[in-house]
Amino acid sequence: MLGTNHTKLQRLAKRYPKAAPSIVEGSKTYYSDAQIAIVAGYMHDRRKRKEPPMDDLFAGFYGETEKETNSQPVAMGEAKPVELKLIKPKSTLPKFQQNGRVKRAMVPADKLSQKIFTLNEEQFSVLMDGDNLECVEGTKKGKKIKTPFWLKNAEGYLDKSPLTPFQREFLFMLISAYEAGYRVATYQSTLNALTGGNKSRLHANQYEAMRSAADKLRLTCLTIDSASLRGAFPKYNKENISVTISDYLLPCRIIEAEYNGQKTLIIEMYGESPLVTYARLKNQTQCYELNGLDVPRQNNTPLVMVIKNYLRRWTDSVINRGLNSTLTKETFCTNCGLIGATKRQWQEVRKIIEATLNHFVAEKIIASWHWTKNGNAYKGITIRLNA
Repeated sequence: MLGTNHTKLQRLAKRYPKAAPSIVEGSKTYYSDAQIAIVAGYMHDRRKRKEPPMDDLFAGFYGETEKETNSQPVAMGEAKPVELKLIKPKSTLPKFQQNGRVKRAMVPADKLSQKIFTLNEEQFSVLMDGDNLECVEGTKKGKKIKTPFWLKNAEGYLDKSPLTPFQREFLFMLISAYEAGYRVATYQSTLNALTGGNKSRLHANQYEAMRSAADKLRLTCLTIDSASLRGAFPKYNKENISVTISDYLLPCRIIEAEYNGQKTLIIEMYGESPLVTYARLKNQTQCYELNGLDVPRQNNTPLVMVIKNYLRRWTDSVINRGLNSTLTKETFCTNCGLIGATKRQWQEVRKIIEATLNHFVAEKIIASWHWTKNGNAYKGITIRLNA
């Protein structure tokens, strides 16, 4: 649990005289350290965007407050005296974090975002040794457009294992929450988004997978040199911007809090992922609804969450193109971490795919689908948009 930093709160009180005193005075009685830290983060976020403080921000976050104000005139630069009678908060977390979930995703859809989560151990070790790799964005006038990128662990973080498809899906849901205006998330709310339900129970294997993903993403720094994009996307990059983008994959901090008598970890996001920043330069982002993920009678293991979220994103891209399309087995296995899967593993994966796509048909997301085969060998999946 974080320690209460009253010195910092006093500084906030000077800058935000109407709101911060209520936190300082009420912290011992009503508010946990995690709550104070989250509100300080909200204040900092508003200050970065140069927005004025809002009293109703705290009313919505903590519950109602009763105010008694002094009507005497105040000199320029002086804080207007305000007395707040605190009412016990209705809940520790915003409504979204208790029972809600993100219902619409916004994710980067460029080649770099795919590449960094499908690197093998040899390629990833090259990055960890300080060298760079290149991502081929396309071609222009017969020349390949290559974007160099680097990945580096934060000091003291020793995990050098490659990024995984589950970490990608976990990141994409938090990116979507951030784009929807949310700055805090719990593992439970993220699980709800990944599984399409509001009452998904957080099991030990899911908790450990998300905790590991959160640590990996918030402690891995990505640097992208976009110089190769100069003139490559004139329609979307009219100013011919060329920048070097460098930040952690998931700019956030982890706060341990107690909610309904149980300890939980809160993810407080304070910035945009560099993957999103880079994708925006090329207008290569994808928005789609998250309906159809609540597949009945399905055990939501990390692999299941990867497969059905990847299929939902792929079906949406097909719908946007308006054409029937085939997803090859090789592409699917590459993006879902199934290269080298055994025959028995593939049989389990087939059952997951079939249950997911049949549910998409039942939800009228697609009209129909079928396997493409070469003899008895599975080669891919074809979906049809019209019956």
